[in-house]
Amino acid sequence: MDFLNSPGGSDEAQRVFLARDVELVPEAERFTREHEEAGIITAWVPLAEAVADVLAGRVQNPGAVIAVLAADAARRAGWSTLRPVDSPWPMHPTRRPVPRGSDALST
Repeated sequence: MDFLNSPGGSDEAQRVFLARDVELVPEAERFTREHEEAGIITAWVPLAEAVADVLAGRVQNPGAVIAVLAADAARRAGWSTLRPVDSPWPMHPTRRPVPRGSDALST
């Protein structure tokens, strides 16, 4: 799933990947969270519960909302709609053509 965070206001783009068959990393091998990520609470949640949380407004991070709803749609389609990890991304900011007369990306 690819999305543009704020088209027209920002050129930030994100690609969301679906990880399956994921296992916990032993605590000794985990990344030590120190700054803004230190307070993030992590939890394993069934997809149906995550969808319910999105629809109830309990999840409001745009990337998480898009990822959860896209995963739910893919699951309902038997995962047949998933694209390969190396799918082309022509709308990525580094690949979009610069409009004629624009100096926004000139160096």
